[in-house]
Amino acid sequence: ISDEATVNAVSNLLYSTPVYRYAAMNMSAIETINDEVGGVEVEILEDMTKWNKKMTQGTIYELWGKDATIYTSRRDTTVDDSAIGRMKRQTQYLKALFQKGKAKTKEDILFPVTTYMEVKDSINTNLTTDEITYLARQVIDMEIKDENIQTIPGQMRHIDPDEFYGYPFPMGYVADDEGLKQLIINTFYYEVE
Repeated sequence: ISDEATVNAVSNLLYSTPVYRYAAMNMSAIETINDEVGGVEVEILEDMTKWNKKMTQGTIYELWGKDATIYTSRRDTTVDDSAIGRMKRQTQYLKALFQKGKAKTKEDILFPVTTYMEVKDSINTNLTTDEITYLARQVIDMEIKDENIQTIPGQMRHIDPDEFYGYPFPMGYVADDEGLKQLIINTFYYEVE
């Protein structure tokens, strides 16, 4: 039910842009996927020594096991916009994970399916196994480029208690409506002559 509610919320946020497929993953699956691809190397973008003394900013570090979860999920909640930093780390991590997964898939086309079977209890998706296999073949020739990764335009700011119905937090990321409309046009549409 929560996955369907999220799909509907995303579709509504994107001015009724249809969302046909989804995959939601419990954070517990990250360690397994990370280790299945052979670890993921990143340059630590911000100080993470609160959770691992070796994760100092600027260090090239190979993430294994719990370190992958730490790097992609932890944030300093005493800093107002720490969620933005976490999103940057998640983007960096996913790009590196994608490259490692792609290399494994070139070696064994069934790698995505066998990895999915290992973590399927931590994933909710409406993709079928056939669709996962099809996508695995398509991914081999794909690249994730920075210009293909979009963030909804907006800003992190204080929120008045009555500004958004039911929103209980003093801070939040508020979308810029005009910027979002333009992003949707640029991403999903093209001009015809």
